[in-house]
Amino acid sequence: HGRDLHRVSETRLNMGTFVSITAVDPSPVRAQEATGAAFDEIDRVARLLSRFDSTSAVAVLNREGALDEVPLELEQVVGEDLDGGYGGR
Repeated sequence: HGRDLHRVSETRLNMGTFVSITAVDPSPVRAQEATGAAFDEIDRVARLLSRFDSTSAVAVLNREGALDEVPLELEQVVGEDLDGGYGGR
């Protein structure tokens, strides 16, 4: 009760679209940190799934036809068991 909430909103271009994140917290520092952490996570997952980065899991899968280790995020996006359904090693 009685504590002011601070709202931090930020929009960035990522994955070919605008991504907006808003965090609300009694601490403006925590709200800003939460927003930054969310964008960091989006960047991390985007790097895994990029077909334009030759080192990403998606690019390796496209090039090699299989992956030695399938990142959980890729498995979740594809919706299949890559080890069995897509020529995993």
